[in-house]
Amino acid sequence: MIDGDLYLVREGAQSPLRLVPFVQLRAAPRNAQYTTYFYNRTEGPSVRMISYQYGPESELREDAEIFRPVFGALASR
Repeated sequence: MIDGDLYLVREGAQSPLRLVPFVQLRAAPRNAQYTTYFYNRTEGPSVRMISYQYGPESELREDAEIFRPVFGALASR
């Protein structure tokens, strides 16, 4: 595991699931200092990340290729 990263570990599991890129702390919209974005779904070549903290600026899109290595790990579980 990488020091300072967040992981999800199932009891009895041999290896943890690293939550990055599924949970991201980023610079926030104009009206706040930071916000947290969560993976919501894949839409074609992009991934939808959402924040529950801010209204009109609560969504962003990422290239799905960033998530491909992690999706592979999830599919094999």
